[in-house]
Amino acid sequence: MEFNIQWRDMVQADIDEFKELKEQVIRSAEECYRYRIDIENYRDSPQGKSDSEVPQYMINNLEQLKKERINYDILYETFEVNELKMLLAFIKYLELPFPIDNEYGLDIITAGEKVPIVFSYENLNENITCLWDTNYKITKVSRGYDAENIDRMDIFLKGIDKLRPDVLALELTSDDGQRIVDGYMSGDISEEDARIGLFWDHASVGPYDDYTRILYFAKENGITVKAVDMVTKDYKRTFNLSTFQQGSDLTEYEKQNEISKVKTRFIKGQLDEIVTYGDVLLIIGAGHRPNLLGSMG
Repeated sequence: MEFNIQWRDMVQADIDEFKELKEQVIRSAEECYRYRIDIENYRDSPQGKSDSEVPQYMINNLEQLKKERINYDILYETFEVNELKMLLAFIKYLELPFPIDNEYGLDIITAGEKVPIVFSYENLNENITCLWDTNYKITKVSRGYDAENIDRMDIFLKGIDKLRPDVLALELTSDDGQRIVDGYMSGDISEEDARIGLFWDHASVGPYDDYTRILYFAKENGITVKAVDMVTKDYKRTFNLSTFQQGSDLTEYEKQNEISKVKTRFIKGQLDEIVTYGDVLLIIGAGHRPNLLGSMG
């Protein structure tokens, strides 16, 4: 499809609208989180304590939480619709996945956190390319709104086919995930068992995502598949650290960022090892970008 400058302007308008809405959703979610912590403290007060002994702001926050939650739900529904609109604009006028350093001059990175808001490529170095996964629920959401089906496996396959790496690195646990991958590739695990196994292995795999489509493509094209996320016991231990428990001073986003720092340090070590096999394409959540880039420095 020949490039038209008007297409860029139309797609950029969708991107800008989505970015602004995303910031509103994040702020609303943080407000909900703050009120919820106060309410949990209220509920944890000694039994038999009268309302007069409970700080008034905690009681007030119960009502405020209800209002914020309604506001958040409305915002998030609009957020999902706008995301579909934005991605459909790309599919109609341009191409997905889309390189961050692109020829059309589209601004596809959010302000502040520098997280891509469309499925996009980025070269980390001469041997490692990232395909940033911007939303693991997008397939489910697109079906829920009766939109043109956006299957992120199609997006991933388009990226793998375009780059044809020697090694495909996936954000799956490097013990259980790798065992499932190896079993499928060798024929010891059926397609259905592999699909279900990967669903339980990784938080971003849902019943609407069939990762065996990726494994089949890799197998047919001689691409080595490596799982590069933390080992299962370390993953669970990290999530169970008191720092990440409910009621800590960290917001939900801060908790996820701290976990991401641990994950990306581990993934960086895995990449250093598998890059010896050849060129690597890593598919990983876009939210990890700031921490992964920092670990590569």
